[in-house]
Amino acid sequence: MGYAQTAAARCSQCDGLRKECSAALGEYIRILAERNAARKRRDHDLVEAFEDIESESLQRCHNAQQAIFDHELTHILDCSANSRKTETVVTFSISAAQ
Repeated sequence: MGYAQTAAARCSQCDGLRKECSAALGEYIRILAERNAARKRRDHDLVEAFEDIESESLQRCHNAQQAIFDHELTHILDCSANSRKTETVVTFSISAAQ
């Protein structure tokens, strides 16, 4: 596991974003199940009412996923910056006469 993955694994902000994403996904799945149940009952009014709710819920899932991606990118950038700081360059010359 690289530095960025390790940092993300122990980051409280990452944990919070993952929980938020999980909750949004759970809500979206619940809405899909309820809409499908209404569809099976042929409750067209309820099915139609769920369209906007489902769309909003899906958008919350996408936003939560994007927030995770954006935040994890900060770990990658930090890792990249740290590796440049600790990079050691070794140079040597080879003499033509041996």
